[in-house]
Amino acid sequence: MTGHIGSNNISNLTIRIKTGSVTLGTIGPINMATATNQHFKLNLNFTIRSIGGAGVASIMTEGDFSYSKNASTAFEQSIFTNQNNSTFDTTSSNTLDITAQWDSTNSANSIYSEIFTLNKVY
Repeated sequence: MTGHIGSNNISNLTIRIKTGSVTLGTIGPINMATATNQHFKLNLNFTIRSIGGAGVASIMTEGDFSYSKNASTAFEQSIFTNQNNSTFDTTSSNTLDITAQWDSTNSANSIYSEIFTLNKVY
């Protein structure tokens, strides 16, 4: 996923990757540097380790979030991994949800996606 981001200096951003009420991974809170109309990129990888109902199925989620800040051309990056082997369920339909939440209301804080690509490999 890629898109645009703006952030007020020292605002915190939390990104959650979910399917329904099941959390697959959380990035943050990330202490954001000042960014005005910059770009971000979110890469995610999933590996289903076991199939079945909740308590049997297991999914490993890995991801990294990076963005450009105003102060330099350097990228800021956050990386995470998470294993869910208690509430994930492969016996029902799963819809991928990605949300972003700021810790404060500020007109400089914004994020939206422009491109999202999902690939499924067997």
